[in-house]
Amino acid sequence: EKVEMTFTASICDETDSETKTVLDGQLGDELRKVLWSPGDEIGIAASKSSVVERFENTESENSETATFKGGVSIADTYYAAYPYSGVICPDGVGYSALKFDLPQTQKYTAGSFGLECAPMVAKANNGEEFRFKNLCGILALNLTGTESVKSITFIGKDANGEPMYVSGGFVVNMNYENVPTMKPAADFVANAWSSSKSVTLECEEPVQLNETEATTFYIALPPATYETFSLLITTADGKIMMKEGTKPL
Repeated sequence: EKVEMTFTASICDETDSETKTVLDGQLGDELRKVLWSPGDEIGIAASKSSVVERFENTESENSETATFKGGVSIADTYYAAYPYSGVICPDGVGYSALKFDLPQTQKYTAGSFGLECAPMVAKANNGEEFRFKNLCGILALNLTGTESVKSITFIGKDANGEPMYVSGGFVVNMNYENVPTMKPAADFVANAWSSSKSVTLECEEPVQLNETEATTFYIALPPATYETFSLLITTADGKIMMKEGTKPL
């Protein structure tokens, strides 16, 4: 039976620095914090349950630690995920796994990554605080020039030059010890969900570049070693520039 509950949530990186869903600070800072935003929604599932319940942040401003309220059944252990949209407990994988949809199209946000583009997970025993861990890395592109950018498409490649999965369905085993890992859903359960080999950052309005001061574009990417990669930059007037990265990322 579902009962009303309140959970406290913060986010940690590998150095256990507290972090959350909007970037704080400036590019080049030693630590860029990710803050919870008012109205953020996370999904919480009781152990041995296949239902992910919606919990909403009750804070009134960006914060490192947030309080989430909602309803879920009583259990010894809880699994949590951000964002709430697009996360499920996949059938046939077991009740200790979560499946995400990493958007193939991310929305440009000045000074940060797109809303709900950087998933996180956490687990806690009953009464404990959730300590969220980021699942993705953030690629920061500093562009200068005279063009107006409409979109940027990223394609990462392995050692054989084959494109890798960078968006779509991914599965996380919540029985992790220290650091959770993502596996493309297409690899985890054959033909169960679609995974894609490109990701595009879309600008709702073209972003005008500056010749002297760089404009930064952020793209969330699954953790991997991309031996090479391609960037397709589309301008407001329809021109496309392709740049090839030749060093591993």
